[in-house]
Amino acid sequence: MRFLAILVLSALLASIHAGRVDAQEAPVCLIEIQKQLADDFGALTRRISNSNENNWGAFYSIYRDIALYHCDDGWMGEGASDTAVQLFAKDWQHVSDFLELQRTHKDFDVFVWGHIDATVSPDDLWQIHENTTANCPKGHEKFCSELLIRAGQAFAEVWEGLSPCKDETIGDGPGNPGNLFSCVWLIEASGRTDLIHQYMDVALSRRESAWEQEDLALAMIYASVPTAFDRELSKFAKDDQRTLFRRLEFGWANFAYMNPEKQASLTSSVSQIGKRVLDDPDYDFSQMLKNRLK
Repeated sequence: MRFLAILVLSALLASIHAGRVDAQEAPVCLIEIQKQLADDFGALTRRISNSNENNWGAFYSIYRDIALYHCDDGWMGEGASDTAVQLFAKDWQHVSDFLELQRTHKDFDVFVWGHIDATVSPDDLWQIHENTTANCPKGHEKFCSELLIRAGQAFAEVWEGLSPCKDETIGDGPGNPGNLFSCVWLIEASGRTDLIHQYMDVALSRRESAWEQEDLALAMIYASVPTAFDRELSKFAKDDQRTLFRRLEFGWANFAYMNPEKQASLTSSVSQIGKRVLDDPDYDFSQMLKNRLK
């Protein structure tokens, strides 16, 4: 019996060295399989930005081996996460290939969504934000919304316990706009309204240099969570509230300029805040907006 077992094991190892084994022979993640998957991941990563390749098809082939040999742990799982997120971030022009696989292979769909996680690059997650909000394929708005939410959850996990909206994280001056807008997305994705207060502190500390991007980011935060924003603003001393409001006027005007469909509602809500903060019952944001739209 022991001899028979040795023969079976020897035959199995020989078949692995000769090539990949059949699922019935060895549905386990042996070293040789791991090495082959590593090569496959490497080859796919190197060509991910090649517009002439069917990268999603290649990833699906890798997935089949991962599922067959149960190789979704450790570095292989992280490799799958990196690949999935990079495809959404850097090969968005072929997202229709994924949508087709999503329709026909539900198991692959579950696999991909499960690998949009906190082990990946936050820069790639941010690029997913850009792709889904600016270039969503027509008719697939629901998919883009779901992908944005999932990427946002992963982004929030990356920053868990950290303070991306603080001065030392954002950096000095307008040199790091990515972090500014990442801060906005983090507030949206995680619901961490405490970050609004942090960001207002940053704006106050730079009251002598009212960077346009910071003002726009403040306006974006307000547009995302107006009630929480107003609540945090009211916690500052009156003079600081006025300073923040005056800075925000420019940000709000620029935001309204870029989002004309929101101009009416923004004019109304900002005017109400201005009347309270500035103690001016006649304040009307529409004049600031008209100047920006000229």
